Amino acid sequence: VGPVNMLPDLVNKNCPRVLFNRELVGSFQKKNWKKMRRKSQETSTERDIFHGGDCDESIRTLCAILGWENELDELNKSTRLG
Repeated sequence: VGPVNMLPDLVNKNCPRVLFNRELVGSFQKKNWKKMRRKSQETSTERDIFHGGDCDESIRTLCAILGWENELDELNKSTRLG
């Protein structure tokens, strides 16, 4: 939803970008992901990463891997409305 959906296109062209979403959106849709996957095995210079799936579950998994589950839970508790 705009204007937040424009943020990925505002970063420097050298800045890595990660999209956690059920589907490709915005400028991520324009990528040839099959070609990128093949290319990324040869080089690590690609800047975009797409992780398909439920956003909340994906972030929770990432936080678990990084050992940040407690911090995530605290942030969730402190920002709940009502």
